[in-house]
Amino acid sequence: MPTYIDFYGICEIKTPKCVAMTGGHVTAVWITQDCVLVNVCKPCLDENIHQEGWRLEHEKVKQGFADIAVYSEDDDAPQIIVKIRNTEDASPEWVKKIYSEAVKDSVISKVPYFLLATPDIFYLWRQENTHRDQNFPEAFPIKTKQFLEPYLKAHSINRENTGISENSESQDPDSVIENFKNIVRKWLTDIATRQSVQKDLPEFLNKFYKTIADGFVRTDVFMHLEPYAVVEGEDASNKGMPLSANPYNPETEWNLYQSWMEGWETKNWILESLLAQKKQKMEAEYPQWNKKRDEWIGRVNNLFTLIYSWLKPLEDNDYLKISYKDISISEQSLGRYSVREMIITFFNNDKIELGPVGLNIIGARGRVDMKMGMRTIGIIGTDDDSGWMFSERESRLGKPKTWSFDEYNFKAILAEFAEEL
Repeated sequence: MPTYIDFYGICEIKTPKCVAMTGGHVTAVWITQDCVLVNVCKPCLDENIHQEGWRLEHEKVKQGFADIAVYSEDDDAPQIIVKIRNTEDASPEWVKKIYSEAVKDSVISKVPYFLLATPDIFYLWRQENTHRDQNFPEAFPIKTKQFLEPYLKAHSINRENTGISENSESQDPDSVIENFKNIVRKWLTDIATRQSVQKDLPEFLNKFYKTIADGFVRTDVFMHLEPYAVVEGEDASNKGMPLSANPYNPETEWNLYQSWMEGWETKNWILESLLAQKKQKMEAEYPQWNKKRDEWIGRVNNLFTLIYSWLKPLEDNDYLKISYKDISISEQSLGRYSVREMIITFFNNDKIELGPVGLNIIGARGRVDMKMGMRTIGIIGTDDDSGWMFSERESRLGKPKTWSFDEYNFKAILAEFAEEL
């Protein structure tokens, strides 16, 4: 049965090389002999293929795997797929073969950039306007050392190129290639977070840097969109056959269908996987947004303290009374939180309410609405010394009128309101 996305979960295989024992990026594979669906991470899948005799019935898992992927800022789609290969002095034919095999995958072929990273050369393809029936575009070759030298020094690698090749006899081959992948990941992360600045880049690379800016990097990502299955052990029937080539067997088909319907509700599973990813992302960002929320509440309290200092003489003479009440606001990222609302009650019981609207306001650092009957004036957060300004929309069309937030203008508004008392 189809597994359409990689997702955050716990690997059920748990080999010594497992990277998702307590949670991580996994995908689901069918064990066709037992008619069960198993969550497995990439290292455990590789280990079972190499050591336990698992046979892939569908090559999409090979073509659709990315060693590294950089996703857009909203985690919507990959912007670059990276394949890591430990091959130096590669021939043009070998490079073209790796690329042509990779872009057979319907997902990878639609990603803006594809990078084949080798110890001595980076081969970068820009894939826009590329179709399967066209000739493959030429790779843009970059000397690996040109970009990775600072990272190599940080890893104490001082060989002529990257120090990562099949001749690294003193290291385990798996750890060598893993080190190389970590260095490439760090380089891409610095570009995505705008910490890596390169001057005088060719236009081709400038566009590449801009494309992945503000994105985020993931490793060991399954990119397939088509179903695949795994045959376990040497005794499994129909070894190596694609799913579509399996001979039809009504009993087998029914067992597969029944097993799937009993164990998996497809839509719920995909929804749960998506929610798990979004929740993980939100929890990672929670401390940052928690700080922003507390700062926003503090700014509102400071605003009310300032206004109270302007109005205290009037309150002392019983012209008005200042009171507060807690209100609840719900905002994306900030969640639901409690903040104070200020109420100015005049001697005849007419009121002006100053209520926070929220922090996440387009073009402003938060907004507090000043409600006076049918009229509403916004107090808009700014980056200048005063921290606030007045804003009022006089008609549905055009920009709102803005003016300085200070004691004189605040009392002028109250004077206009008092004329109607």
